[in-house]
Amino acid sequence: MSDAPFNVVEKYQAAAEAHPDSVDAKCNLGWGYYGERQYETAITTFREALKLDAGSVDANYGLGLSLKEAGLGEQAVPVFARVM
Repeated sequence: MSDAPFNVVEKYQAAAEAHPDSVDAKCNLGWGYYGERQYETAITTFREALKLDAGSVDANYGLGLSLKEAGLGEQAVPVFARVM
């Protein structure tokens, strides 16, 4: 077993780089950033996922939550409307 700390974001970055056309890989990376409270980076990543699939519920939901947590609640409202 390695003594190096587990870094989920690095794992998700590697997966997203290996599969640049994967909405799931981008969403996983976005959720990784969200979990690390890196909301601005999560927003960018979820928007990249939405360029691949504008109808992705996971990407829209992640974007909405990230916008809300970044203090951009007004921008989150129409995103949440797309989720519904």
